Amino acid sequence: MDIDEETRQLLMTRPAFGGNIMATIICPDHRPQMSTVRPGVMLKLDRDTSRTGDVVVFDAGLTPSDLNVEVLEIVKEDKKKANIEDANVLISGGRGVGSKENMSHLYDLA
Repeated sequence: MDIDEETRQLLMTRPAFGGNIMATIICPDHRPQMSTVRPGVMLKLDRDTSRTGDVVVFDAGLTPSDLNVEVLEIVKEDKKKANIEDANVLISGGRGVGSKENMSHLYDLA
């Protein structure tokens, strides 16, 4: 991820075509520009206490009807599940396992 100094475009580079090339994606006509990255992709910078900023509180004056969104359900995340990003070994299976019975072998292995 980078920002073009001249155009102020967000440049998002990612693997494409099975990882054979790197594609840079831009969004020239719409704002805001936004991107996401997986945890651990960016290096954490050292704290710089010389940098300061002001918190600006902005009330957009929006009401729930302005948002054009209806919340259907709020689902709490089950914190007891393991995070696969922290795993040393990951066991998975799909249709190639052949049957529900064969899938049980993967559970035993796990």
